[in-house]
Amino acid sequence: MKSFTFTLVLLVVAVVLGVNPACAATVRLFEGNLILARSGAQSTYLWDATKYVTQLVVDKDLGTQGMRDLQATAMQTLADKARNSKSESILLSVLYSKIGAISPVYGTATFAGVEKVLTLTASRIEIAKNGSRDAAMLLAGQTPPGIKVVVTGALPPIQ
Repeated sequence: MKSFTFTLVLLVVAVVLGVNPACAATVRLFEGNLILARSGAQSTYLWDATKYVTQLVVDKDLGTQGMRDLQATAMQTLADKARNSKSESILLSVLYSKIGAISPVYGTATFAGVEKVLTLTASRIEIAKNGSRDAAMLLAGQTPPGIKVVVTGALPPIQ
């Protein structure tokens, strides 16, 4: 009888965890600076994601999942901006500052350049309407219809 009860409890826990939306992966909070670089038929935003990428490194969330997190957060940020935009399409370029070796003179990390990681492009109407759904799809590793994702760089290597 104990074995049956224990199995039943495990089954109930598995079912609850499987359908509980609070347990699903969520889009990370936006960190960094977002700049509207150009407006018109296409709004162009630049996201300095240095703080965001630093947090990914601290959390050891790099590689494929880190890139998915970055894409999903970028999409959610675009969705927020699309609601107030009048442009036909929106483009977001994501970049971060790379950190080099520790300077022996100053004892701080040196600047090693800028990494342009990815670009997201979509129609403003599509993003405003389906931005949250699109972010969830990117988080799951799927490219939403009507969204163009071009990966041009990489996150820091796993250490």
